[in-house]
Amino acid sequence: MKKALSILLLLILVLSCSYPVLAAEIVPYGINITDCGMFYDLTYGKYYLYGYASGKNEYKTVTATLYTDSGSFVYAVTNSDTDVRVDAGGLIPFDLAPGRYKVQVVATTHNSTNSGGVRYYEID
Repeated sequence: MKKALSILLLLILVLSCSYPVLAAEIVPYGINITDCGMFYDLTYGKYYLYGYASGKNEYKTVTATLYTDSGSFVYAVTNSDTDVRVDAGGLIPFDLAPGRYKVQVVATTHNSTNSGGVRYYEID
């Protein structure tokens, strides 16, 4: 009886230690890096909004959104693809009023959402 109990406890210990390793192998996907921003394109005289996400080679949707400092929606660009890195970007088709703006990127895969990068810009 003592030997059977020792084997049972040893088995429980081994399985409990290997569980995190097994779980990591079951769900290897996700987004590792997100970033976003905005810059003034001198060629077109407009601001360019961009965002990207990288991680495993899987289907991702990336959306970069521009908000006013008070949180009102201004403009967004989005793109979806199956690749290690997915970029979304485009010219903002109208002039921006002076003020403070926030750019945020949200990236989504089949099993995760990352609303990582946030940057602030002051437009005179």
